[in-house]
Amino acid sequence: MVQKNYIDDESIWVEHPTKDGSILKFDVCRRACEPHGFFYGDRVLTPRGESTVIGVNGKLLWFHVDGDEGASYWDNIRCYGDMLNNGFKSLSYPKIKEQEEPVVMMMMADVVGLYKLKRVKYQDHLVNIILQNENGPCPLIALCNVLALKRYLTIEDESGKNQVSVETLRDLIHSLLISQAKQEEQEQVLKSISVLPAMQTGMDVNFNFTKHDQFELTDQTAVFKILQVPLVHGWLISDDHSETSRVVGTNTYNDLMNKLVAVDEFNTSSSLSASASSASTSTTPLPLPLPSSTSEPGATATTTTPLSSSPSSSSVSPVNNSAKTEEKPKITEQDIVDARIINEFLANNKSQLTECGLTQLQSSLGEDELCVFFRNNHFSTLIKHNGQLYNLVTDVGYERERNVVWDLLTSTDGGSVICSEDFKPLDKKIQEEVIATLELMDFSRQAIADVLPKIPADKWFKSEDAVTAAIAHLSHLSIHHHSSVPSYIQ
Repeated sequence: MVQKNYIDDESIWVEHPTKDGSILKFDVCRRACEPHGFFYGDRVLTPRGESTVIGVNGKLLWFHVDGDEGASYWDNIRCYGDMLNNGFKSLSYPKIKEQEEPVVMMMMADVVGLYKLKRVKYQDHLVNIILQNENGPCPLIALCNVLALKRYLTIEDESGKNQVSVETLRDLIHSLLISQAKQEEQEQVLKSISVLPAMQTGMDVNFNFTKHDQFELTDQTAVFKILQVPLVHGWLISDDHSETSRVVGTNTYNDLMNKLVAVDEFNTSSSLSASASSASTSTTPLPLPLPSSTSEPGATATTTTPLSSSPSSSSVSPVNNSAKTEEKPKITEQDIVDARIINEFLANNKSQLTECGLTQLQSSLGEDELCVFFRNNHFSTLIKHNGQLYNLVTDVGYERERNVVWDLLTSTDGGSVICSEDFKPLDKKIQEEVIATLELMDFSRQAIADVLPKIPADKWFKSEDAVTAAIAHLSHLSIHHHSSVPSYIQ
């Protein structure tokens, strides 16, 4: 039983007796427990029997095995992969009495990682999808939603509160990885399983700017490959033989960042050398600022190359010829010109989606193909339906809006149209315009009410298209009217 609770700026601590009778403090916050794959209060089957997770001490996860006097640990178990390889298995989730741990219970939503569920209809099946909370981008959520919509896994409400734990999601992905992996992928599966906990909060990705599905293969991106879930982006550049196309070319995002950092360091070093010199005719290039990060709070879905936010943050001392220094690549005038072009490309495409990328996604994805879409350092579930691209709406703010399911991707600057489960726009203004037009054409209210649900989803983006489709259907049913057809429909 927990004796005392403490909260500081970075951790949540509880005191608990150990097996040898001493009292230790254990960190039970998400940050501390996450690398181990289990959280405070979890019921876990261990090699020594059923137990309860107590927390982290000395970078090790401690368990109170049923029947023992206190908590203990395994010194060869240091991460989630070790847990799985040694037979550790979740039993239930989690069992903590509110009256015994009041301080910890106030923080449990953050400690255990619970996500709200929303039941939607997709291809005549009811499916639970996971909603995004305030913790930032989560590739694990996007991945699970794709698999749920494809009915490769079922996400159940495990608490009666319309929510699911992140541990359950990891267990589901773990099971799928084991069952779906080919023989030659078994070694990669073990590596990918070990990084599943980190995918709760973000994922490092590196990609090029010529193909929508070209990502560097890592232990995390391998999860998508093994489960055959496409990982795509739309931050592409057209092959128009322009200077930008030449400079960006087939470089990856990391390649571009390395080029900017090299030129930035060169400019800074040159500036410092010039300042120390008595020469008054210096032609030192102006420092080249690196692009600022566009990450959302808490986002880790960025590349691994560190970015310099100002020249001073990556400054180097003037070269001392007598000292042994690491040889750096020479920077030419062309490198400096190229760096400015790179900066312009990044600044002009802050949405991380270009017209070229939008076109390639629409032409390359198959009809009703589901994938995980990376944009603005965020991961979402994307589908192509009737030739249009839609993001699955997972904002927890729409939890009670049952009609809000899809978000039509209409432009590179954030334009979108909220749509229902059958991909029809929920634009009341358009619907009102359609009804008013049909009424002016002397169609009865009953006829209008009957025909509205029969208008195809792709006709609802413009009122004139919806009216044309409605008239075609009504005419087919030989419903006569006495008004002339408006000129814009002809």
